[in-house]
Amino acid sequence: MSARKEAELEWAKQKYDVMAKGYQHYSRIRDSFREAKGEEDYTAILDELGEMEKLAYSRKAFLNTAEHVWGLF
Repeated sequence: MSARKEAELEWAKQKYDVMAKGYQHYSRIRDSFREAKGEEDYTAILDELGEMEKLAYSRKAFLNTAEHVWGLF
């Protein structure tokens, strides 16, 4: 599987988890996808997503994400 496809699938799984840790993290990775040009960029995104798993949740960001997801229903 290409790094791009792998990064897209991982982002689909983790984007709300990342948002719940801080919207600035979500925005940074979203922007990285917009700017990505090659496989090395997508590999860097995968590495960054791996680092996001280590971060603690922010109460404010978690509540905002919960409200956001609730609005999708």
